[in-house]
Amino acid sequence: MFKATRRLTATAILAALPATWAQADVTAMDVWENMRAHAAVFGGNLAARLEETEDGLKASIITYRTSLKVPEDGIGSRPLHVADIEISLPDLLFAEASDGSVTLHVPENRPIVFDFATEHDFAASIPISVETLKMKARAVGEPGAITYGYTTPRLRFALKFSATDTTIEAAHSMPAVTLASEYSDVDIQTHLTEGDLLKVASTVRVAKTQMRTEIIPPSGLKQITIATSTDQSGSYDIAYPKRLSLISLADSIDRGFSVSMSNSLASFKQTETEIDDNGETHSSVSVSAGRTDTAFSLNSEGLFVEANAVDGRIHAAMMDVLPMPIEVAADQMSLTLNLPLSKANTPAPFAYETTLSGLTLGGDLWSAFDPMTELPRDPASLAIDLSGTLTHKVDWLNFLAVPHAMDALTSLPIEPHDVLINALTLDAAGANLAANGAFSFDLDDMQTYAGMPRPDGQISVDVQGLDGLLDALIAIGLLPENQAMGVRMMLGGFAKSVGEDHLTSTIEMTPSGQILANGQRLK
Repeated sequence: MFKATRRLTATAILAALPATWAQADVTAMDVWENMRAHAAVFGGNLAARLEETEDGLKASIITYRTSLKVPEDGIGSRPLHVADIEISLPDLLFAEASDGSVTLHVPENRPIVFDFATEHDFAASIPISVETLKMKARAVGEPGAITYGYTTPRLRFALKFSATDTTIEAAHSMPAVTLASEYSDVDIQTHLTEGDLLKVASTVRVAKTQMRTEIIPPSGLKQITIATSTDQSGSYDIAYPKRLSLISLADSIDRGFSVSMSNSLASFKQTETEIDDNGETHSSVSVSAGRTDTAFSLNSEGLFVEANAVDGRIHAAMMDVLPMPIEVAADQMSLTLNLPLSKANTPAPFAYETTLSGLTLGGDLWSAFDPMTELPRDPASLAIDLSGTLTHKVDWLNFLAVPHAMDALTSLPIEPHDVLINALTLDAAGANLAANGAFSFDLDDMQTYAGMPRPDGQISVDVQGLDGLLDALIAIGLLPENQAMGVRMMLGGFAKSVGEDHLTSTIEMTPSGQILANGQRLK
């Protein structure tokens, strides 16, 4: 226990960090020191008055301070001080239980004040209101490896920022911003493990999220954004090295920084509206989707992004620009990206895949350019699947050093080695296209294609319904007949007919620099 009042350091925001209900033996001081370890990762300092209580520890006058600095860029520039940040946090009470756990008590209604000051006479103070209902927060584990459990049926945040909160002379040109959010049935669990790397593993469940943002400029239209999501579940794993730098991120990754996260929503909807001072709506854009799953990771192997969503809808009404609303819908959407980012001497694999199926346009939009229904209105689809290998000659994530690295290059910043077109399909307006192919690149030959590595390989293309599509575009006036004739003549030069309104072509790029279409030389 504690003999006297003292000031110590720890992390910010963080009374409310969540976690599991495992049984273990930790003290109030163990929990406090674990928070300090989290703060140290970001170079911050949380000072508090610590007082011994009958069953633990009370932390009051909690203030988190940190400085934002631009680090050395590796070419002689000294670190640059950008701003000072101070966050005033609510009191914390750490209550030790007989089972070896520690309960965290915070007021149900508590303010957080965010103060920001730069070297150039800009300062702002932003109050944030935090409200919880019947919150339960509990810490278990062992010193240096503690799990925090956090549950509440309701969590609310609210903040308001306006020009009057700043000291900058040009503050009158800044918009006022109001943000309010509410989270229902929140259950978060976070495990913090200290070591050479601070490791954070979290799971999050939220039954419903509602968020409202208002941006009010000194003059012009007010922008209101309302977003709602349901049944959110996510997991997050982050490893932080000491002296983490987000500006020199490549260096941080070399020292062990990594992040991996996944998130799922049962539904999502966001509406953005622009309103004038008289309450008249000038534009409204609504985006919604059914189940949405996303995943993201960044580590020494590169960047990975994956997203899948169903029942996507967009409705846009821009009264000052378009006479009719725009409606777009898609049954299914997906994206996968796997991309190396680190500077290397050997090729690394990359992959990109996207699909869009069941794409439809609203009737008003169709009628605007095709009132006689010349074009088939069947749902459209698109699929792209690419892969290959490449080499980076620049550490893109050491952001400040990129310009100097680019200037020092005598080669391409990104060297392609091979590209596979595993699939490329498009089905829309009564026509469909399918293609596949493969190319390798000769980095020693930068002359044949004027500064680009010479490709060697081929692509096969199959197109059906194109002639009918051209006829329909002529009929509705979107394509002049003479331009359609030019398209047909061009296609005749490198495609061959294999049936009614059915064309195929194989385009080959040879080691000698020739371009062939179905064996006939084009270049």
